[in-house]
Amino acid sequence: MSAVGSSCWGSSEGQILVHVLQKLALPTRSQSDMAVESLAAEILKGIGE
Repeated sequence: MSAVGSSCWGSSEGQILVHVLQKLALPTRSQSDMAVESLAAEILKGIGE
C-alpha cells in the first residue's frame, strides 16, 4: 500500500474505501466471501486501520 501514499487514505475518497473495506472484512459464511473478507482485512492491516 505504500505505492499509493499514506495521504490518499485521509482523503474523502480514501475514507470511503476504508469504510467499504471494513464492511467487507466482517465475518461471512460462504467460501468466496471468506476470501474477500481475508483480502479486505489484509489491506486494512497494511494501511494501519
